Amino acid sequence: MGSRGANFCMLKALLLWVLLAATFLDPLQAQVNPSARISQLMRQNRLDDAEKQLWAVLTREPEQAWALRTLGTIRLRQPR
Repeated sequence: MGSRGANFCMLKALLLWVLLAATFLDPLQAQVNPSARISQLMRQNRLDDAEKQLWAVLTREPEQAWALRTLGTIRLRQPR
């Protein structure tokens, strides 16, 4: 019975560690610099995806000059 209790404690500790790791890792992924992510999409010539992400930024923060400038650059590169 003693080893069973120890295994259960280890399992609880592992579960707690996984939950804490997930809590701290997800916000880090969400905080990736949007301009870096958008620049990478532009380098990959994924202009439509970059534009969608720019509109998401501009919807939240319409005064972002870098986003407006980058949107203009994308428009120049798009065959519209």
